[in-house]
Amino acid sequence: MQQKLMFIGAVLALTGPAQAFDFFGLFGEDDPISTVQEGVLPQYSQTVKTGPALEHYYDCAADSARWQSFTSEREESMVSFTCSLKDFKAGLSDLGVMQPLMTFGSGLQSLFNSGDIPDDFSELNDLTDKALAPESVELQISFALSLVNKGEFEPRSFALQFIYPDGRMVTNEISIQHLKQIYADKPLLVSSDREITDLLLALPQAYQSAKPPARGSSL
Repeated sequence: MQQKLMFIGAVLALTGPAQAFDFFGLFGEDDPISTVQEGVLPQYSQTVKTGPALEHYYDCAADSARWQSFTSEREESMVSFTCSLKDFKAGLSDLGVMQPLMTFGSGLQSLFNSGDIPDDFSELNDLTDKALAPESVELQISFALSLVNKGEFEPRSFALQFIYPDGRMVTNEISIQHLKQIYADKPLLVSSDREITDLLLALPQAYQSAKPPARGSSL
């Protein structure tokens, strides 16, 4: 480290202070997370930076926002944002008429899968109740940084992940256009949203299909 600092000092002495910024810019690396946090998505807002728009979304639980950078299989520089949706999770316990529809849908799915009509709906009701009682609901958004234009990026995926007390997880990717609700600070759990409705109607079967992790295994 000391030799590296001596080398930098020698170069600065030769080039002069006016060129110091260019020197560090040449050898430094841009932080993908900062690029996304400090950038804007003009299709949603010309002025609001992506970082504040996501971190201060009203439904993100306090201190739950997490950023990560990684490289995709296509060698793309990626950034992900995750937070826990407190109101979305709470709203699952008060879905009104949608809850019996979810139970009925599970019965139809069982009929299609096995050809058997349930004798009663008590087990299906229990399945629906469990599917609607996740430990947390996570908002997951990913961004891909441009390989051509420095500082530019685009949203790549938008998903909701349901995490249950027994460790099982159900992840549903929905349209990236739901970022409009995030920027407008509006709820995602609305009955008029067809994608959200379809997701919830399929949730009991998705919960049943997801297996809890084996004991001793890490998530």
